[in-house]
Amino acid sequence: MFCVWNEAESFANEAEQQLRQEFRMIRRFTVDWSPDFVSQNFSRLYGVSPDVKTGKEITAGSGPFQLFLVEDESPVYALREANSGRVEWQNSRVTGMKEALRLSSGRPDAYLVHSSNSASEFWRDSQLILGSELVFTSLGELQYAHHDIYIGDLTGSRGWKSAAEFITFLNRTTEYVSLRPAPFSNQGVLSGGDFDFLVAKAQELSALANAKSAVDNKYPWQVWTVIDGAPVMLDLREIGDGDLDESWQRQMLQSRCFNGVVYQPNDENYFFSLIHHLATEKLIASSKHLPLLQTLALRLGVGGEQCALSDADLANLLVKWLKTHKYSISTHVRRVTDPDPIFLQAINARELLLRVSRDLRRLGASGRFLRLAVVGNPRRFIAFKRKVVRKVKQIIIESTRGKKLQAD
Repeated sequence: MFCVWNEAESFANEAEQQLRQEFRMIRRFTVDWSPDFVSQNFSRLYGVSPDVKTGKEITAGSGPFQLFLVEDESPVYALREANSGRVEWQNSRVTGMKEALRLSSGRPDAYLVHSSNSASEFWRDSQLILGSELVFTSLGELQYAHHDIYIGDLTGSRGWKSAAEFITFLNRTTEYVSLRPAPFSNQGVLSGGDFDFLVAKAQELSALANAKSAVDNKYPWQVWTVIDGAPVMLDLREIGDGDLDESWQRQMLQSRCFNGVVYQPNDENYFFSLIHHLATEKLIASSKHLPLLQTLALRLGVGGEQCALSDADLANLLVKWLKTHKYSISTHVRRVTDPDPIFLQAINARELLLRVSRDLRRLGASGRFLRLAVVGNPRRFIAFKRKVVRKVKQIIIESTRGKKLQAD
């Protein structure tokens, strides 16, 4: 898929001729976005949250643009570095054509031509812009159909008609696992509660879901979208965020299973990730998820027919399982397995420091963040951070001494 933005409108016909020389032309569209949604549409298309301004509409133009659906009958895939900095498999013929078209447009530095460089990027971009039904209909055409005018914003721009529409779109456009039971029935009716997703990049799912940051977000990526006219929270976990061991997170995504509605972890990962989550609140026995936990335990043969395991039994089982797979043990689990109060103080202080550091990483480099984003005196913030570090060291030393005395 190629897009020639509005600022290069006069170049669109020439671009079509160049594309026809290398690819089979399937369909051409003139896409017209609503003025109120242009900025948001560009943000989502380029993989950032809809409430983040990219300014792309200033350089690319906010008027109608040309979209070309093409087929490459001789793709050549190679590892290339994307603009995002990630190294990924891309079709070299597509990326080469994009660079050639940008050069031919006369303004190569303005990036007035966009392309979907891989199969996954094509499914994501095309369904975002045109919607799934139109994409599938167009791909089923054996010959070049015609030049159409498409008036409409990105999929989900005005919210999602139902939970079923929302989940179906995610199933077709990205990789995720639902860490907890999805808050809707088999008929797609919302039943209350949040969605809990593990993804490779939280911001990319936020863009697909048209989800904006919550005002009082409890987690770095707690966002909300509109489903069936009502705001619904999405708690997003991404690989490397520290919520679970990073290797475990990657394995969970790679081994995900489709239950007919949503993608979820396989039974083993589901069981232990659920224990991990419940251990955070220390409410395993009284949790609403207990029936699911018992069902998974029976499938895995854990705890006998009645799954007669206490909170401590389950938490200790989790620790042994994590050690077996060489996954790190989070402080949440240690609260249950090591109730020493001094140790818990060290954990709480360490978590405060981690939250501060995580916020710094999320908002940019530490120095830039302190200069631009801190309200008040930046020196006081630095002093506070140093104080937290000293407190952590002091508590850990005291905890170590206390345990040595007990051992003696």
